[in-house]
Amino acid sequence: MPAAARPDGLAGTITDLITSGALRPGDKLSEAALGARFGVGRTLVREALKQLAVGGLVVLQRNRGAFVAQPTRQEIEQAYAARRLIEGALVDDVACHCTAHDVRRLRRHVDAQSAALAAGRRGDVVRLLTEFHLVIAGLAENQVLAGLLADLAARTSLAMMLYDDGGHGCAIEEHARMVDLLAAGDAVGARRLMLRHLSTNQGRMQDAAQGRPGG
Repeated sequence: MPAAARPDGLAGTITDLITSGALRPGDKLSEAALGARFGVGRTLVREALKQLAVGGLVVLQRNRGAFVAQPTRQEIEQAYAARRLIEGALVDDVACHCTAHDVRRLRRHVDAQSAALAAGRRGDVVRLLTEFHLVIAGLAENQVLAGLLADLAARTSLAMMLYDDGGHGCAIEEHARMVDLLAAGDAVGARRLMLRHLSTNQGRMQDAAQGRPGG
C-alpha cells in the first residue's frame, strides 16, 4: 500500500510540503483538493489532518476547515527548546562516526544553500536551511531522535517562513563550521555550536514575531 494511502503516510507527505515551503502558514487545506492530488478519499485526508493538528502543524477551525498553522512566539520558544535537546544529542552521535562521504554530502548541501541565497531564492533557502538539520539527523544512529526532529523542524520552518527575513548568510556560515567540526570528530564543539545556532535562530524569529498579531 502506498504511503499516501495511510493516514500517517499522508500526514508525512503533507509535513514535507510544509517543510519545503510548498504549503505556507495560513494556507487552507481542502480535503477535496488534497484527496484529488494524492488519489485518496476525503476520510483518509481528514484523519491525516487530525494527526497534524495534534502535532501543531495544522489548525482545525469549526465550520471553516483546516489551515496550516501560524506559530506564535511561545510556540516558537517551545519548539526550539525541544530542538536543542534533540539536536545536541544528534550531533554528539554523528561526530563519533561521520565518514568522509558524509562530510562531502554535507558540504555539497552547504554549497546549495549558498547558491540559493546568492540567487535570491528565499523559499529554497528556507527549505535548505531546515533540510540541512534533517540530513545531519539522518546520519545519526539514533533514528528515534531523528524522527522526533522531523516534526519539530516542520514547525520551526513555518516560523522561518512567517518571521525570518534575514540572517540566512550567518546561518549558512554556521552550517559550514558545523561540517568542519563534524569532520574533525569534535563532538563537544559541534554540540556547542548547534545549541548556539538554534538559540540565535530562535531569538531572531521571536524578535520578528513580537508585536505581530497572534505573536
